[in-house]
Amino acid sequence: MSKSAVKTLVVVALVVLGVLTLFLRNQGYLTDTAASLTTAVLLVVAFGAYFVVERLYRKRKRVDS
Repeated sequence: MSKSAVKTLVVVALVVLGVLTLFLRNQGYLTDTAASLTTAVLLVVAFGAYFVVERLYRKRKRVDS
């Protein structure tokens, strides 16, 4: 799978989790604090995932050479 496809899948998964968080908050299953913390964690994971994918593909490129 290409690097951009992996990045797209990661973004889609994180967006789905974000929408799920908002849905649970609107239904009253999460408090404001829990929803805020969850959103913050999702943002950190999104930024981290970008760099992880970059590093994995750089390593893979070196091994393939």
